Amino acid sequence: MDASSLRLSPVCNRPYATVSLCLLTVDEVVAIAIVGTMHVVNLQEKLDSFSETWVPKVVGALNGQYVKVAKLEGEYVWHAHAHEDEMFLVVHGQLDLEFRDRTLTLHPGEFCIVPRGVEHRPVARELVSIVLFEPQSVRNTGDSVDDRTIEADDLEHI
Repeated sequence: MDASSLRLSPVCNRPYATVSLCLLTVDEVVAIAIVGTMHVVNLQEKLDSFSETWVPKVVGALNGQYVKVAKLEGEYVWHAHAHEDEMFLVVHGQLDLEFRDRTLTLHPGEFCIVPRGVEHRPVARELVSIVLFEPQSVRNTGDSVDDRTIEADDLEHI
């Protein structure tokens, strides 16, 4: 590898391989952190990397929110999230969001935001792939606990 093909550190203007110690300002540390975390996430690759259903996987984080992907099939448990809104975005398939007074059907490219405190039950009559946007503190089954409950700290990051 010749020197012209090496990436230069934005802070020290030297190839990364030769940077041993640089004194950084706070602004430089923040700039490196921001540059270091920006990348493209391919949702299809993430969805293809697992097969289990009702087990959300974290694929990103921003402003105290997780971006999650999940595969759903069958009926889920009735639940509500007392302090958090929840957004369901359908990537593949058709998802019914049941509420006590009605059902909303989501198709690929459509989303629904379920406000905090609203009891709901996702139902996937066939395999569905979704993206969820939720605060990092959200337990997947909200105020209900069953064998599919996953605490927020136990979510897998892929």
